Amino acid sequence: MLDTPDHSDILARDKALTLAALAATSWCARGSAAVPTGGTLVERAMLAASWASRARRSYGLPALSPADLLACLEQPVSDWLPDGGAFNLVEGGQPTPICQDLADDAGTSPLAEIEQRIIRDVMRHLLGRADGAAAYTAFRRFLVEHAHAESSAAAAAAQSVGVEFAQVYSHIAPAAVIARGKQSEFYPCPRCRWPMHVHGTLVSCHRSETCLAAGARFDLSEASLVGLGALPPPSPVLAQGKAALRPGIWRFTVLPGLEELDLERRLAAIDGATVMLWPFVDAYDLDVRRGEARWRIDVKDHSSAVSLARHLNDRQVTETTWIVVPDRREAQIPVLERLVARDAGYRFASSSEIVRRVKEAA
Repeated sequence: MLDTPDHSDILARDKALTLAALAATSWCARGSAAVPTGGTLVERAMLAASWASRARRSYGLPALSPADLLACLEQPVSDWLPDGGAFNLVEGGQPTPICQDLADDAGTSPLAEIEQRIIRDVMRHLLGRADGAAAYTAFRRFLVEHAHAESSAAAAAAQSVGVEFAQVYSHIAPAAVIARGKQSEFYPCPRCRWPMHVHGTLVSCHRSETCLAAGARFDLSEASLVGLGALPPPSPVLAQGKAALRPGIWRFTVLPGLEELDLERRLAAIDGATVMLWPFVDAYDLDVRRGEARWRIDVKDHSSAVSLARHLNDRQVTETTWIVVPDRREAQIPVLERLVARDAGYRFASSSEIVRRVKEAA
């Protein structure tokens, strides 16, 4: 169904971007024994070029050949895919984190597998504990709120749910550290709190499209930061005794978790509403009740509406579940409504819309 040529422009663009990310990750890894054969690489490039050409057609732009597509990978996506986004899929011969996220959405992700294994370890350790659900919620909240932390606090949080410190946290990455005299410092992202990457005088949360769009980008001028976006410059933090979440945990727990905690805060502020976060050890994200009304909510912050729809169709539910997307992804809602089977058990809303619905409930 998804590959028919009569889909809307937004679906063609979404499909093209996902396929281009898959082609980019495979192209960058060519020659490795762990990647598909050369024929498969060419096939992926051809498929991505075909869908990119379809999306470009409605803008009166010429078609791209597979070679053209591969040559475009280190350019901003919006330069070759209209409205595709002001980010690159490849930088320095390697897939960018945004590219990797798109590719991960489309298939099995090694980082996702690691993340899920750790979460399964936590769930297994908490099974049967009277405080298991509360301990799980506290641990997840700690991770989301502590993309960096004192090493001792991070170790205690991991120990409380039966996993090793090194499975979740590691030392601050050298690329984030600035040496100043006898001490080293880093700048946490003002949005997600993960140590920002330092490249020359540019300090940015370069792995997160959302943090960058929010303004997590700064110029390092002598001993202070100058904002290049809307977010205020953070203060430096001493690196000694600090730890940062491993990249996979940060990507798959902190970034979506920020949206989940923000929605929890907004809903809990509604008079008469009760909100439970990650109920039944993460069976879903939020259980919201007000009067006789109840909402079972999963927050989904996916780059690709098409891959999210595929995921939901593969995981149908027996109890009505609201899929809530961040306000900035509101345009995904009609796509999801079109692509997700009507009997899959899902309804769709943006964060602001679900807040409005709860406020209006009798």
